[in-house]
Amino acid sequence: ELNYQNGYNHNTSDRFTYNFNPATLQYDLLDQTFSNSYENTILTNTAGFSINKSAKKYNWNAGMAVQNTDRTNNNITRGFILKQNVFNYTPSAMFRYNFSNSKRLVFNYRGRTNQPSIQQLQPIPNNTNTQNIPVGNPDLRPEFDNTLRIAYNTFTVGKNRSLFVNINLTQTSNKIANSSSLIQSGPDQGKLSITPVNVNGVYAGSVSSSLSLPLMSENKLNFHINVSGNFDRDVNFTNSLRNITNSWSITNGYRLVSNLDKLDLTAGVNGSINRATYSVQPNSNTRFYTFSPNVSVSYLFPGDIRWSVDADYNQNTGRGEAFDTHFTLINSYISKQFFKNRGTFKAAVNDLLNENQGISRTANNNTIQDVSFNVLKRYFMFSFTYSLNRMGGKNRIKGNEGGGGRRRGGEGGFSGGRQRN
Repeated sequence: ELNYQNGYNHNTSDRFTYNFNPATLQYDLLDQTFSNSYENTILTNTAGFSINKSAKKYNWNAGMAVQNTDRTNNNITRGFILKQNVFNYTPSAMFRYNFSNSKRLVFNYRGRTNQPSIQQLQPIPNNTNTQNIPVGNPDLRPEFDNTLRIAYNTFTVGKNRSLFVNINLTQTSNKIANSSSLIQSGPDQGKLSITPVNVNGVYAGSVSSSLSLPLMSENKLNFHINVSGNFDRDVNFTNSLRNITNSWSITNGYRLVSNLDKLDLTAGVNGSINRATYSVQPNSNTRFYTFSPNVSVSYLFPGDIRWSVDADYNQNTGRGEAFDTHFTLINSYISKQFFKNRGTFKAAVNDLLNENQGISRTANNNTIQDVSFNVLKRYFMFSFTYSLNRMGGKNRIKGNEGGGGRRRGGEGGFSGGRQRN
């Protein structure tokens, strides 16, 4: 199979800053330092081929494409034009093997080009931020990602037994990263000047797995295990020093789920460990943990009365004083159905102990930001719903019927463009 495609993309960005004019008492004096009119035009031509084969147990395909990118950066205000011409090879391959109708292994590889945005290209300071002054770089080259994905899954029909494993690996050439330096003089002294640059040596990987096992017949009791891990190696520059950030996290969870006639019970525990190291600022290395056991119970009493309660304990450690938090979140409701189960009255409480807290952590290549924010705490809610659907009485909802839903504080993770929980 042969293929060809082309693309055209034209962007404009005008930024004008005006200073106060004492003669007119208006802000009508154009500030040449912070003003600019800019155009970016990208023309791509891609030609390639692919071959494939299908058999009873397996199928595969492989392809190769050549992409030519012709980019023109027109700095209208400064009066100069920068042209770039880049060739990239974008291979792709896929192999799928079917052990049976319910067991499969898949390998998938793909190369991809990512173009810089016009904001990253526009060579003009942006002083709207009180701490950072970004300045574009018209010499940026496109990123190129090599991504390999491996997936294995197996399940047993009718027995609720399954295993899923996914592996993702990515290597990026010409990664667009930040180069930051402290401004030593002038009106912006003390701020950081941040310019995007191309770097190499950037990798990322992740593994996730899920296992479900029936402990009783007819799916009355099931056990679930979830384990995942992430690793990132990012590169940036701090005051002209090459900084390598290595970050990783491991998350695991275990859960028991019952599906009985009148009783629904879920009990489990989740935990994670997060770690980040910085080559330029090792004193900023971090490690923090989360731990969260939980239980949910719902029971249907005679007379179509249902009582449900969710209890979650949340513990965060290793973040520092005021951010090492622990709290218990309890939500509950009681409901009664009327009119042949078409009407439901419900009384619910959210955050019974009034302990809910909101915290988040964001880590960039050389900064860590911990944020504590307000969240909705304890409240009570009474509701009555009536279904006009004639089939409503036959579709009774088990478990949490709403109104006492879980609300938790957020938890961020390490990011260089990525977030983790």
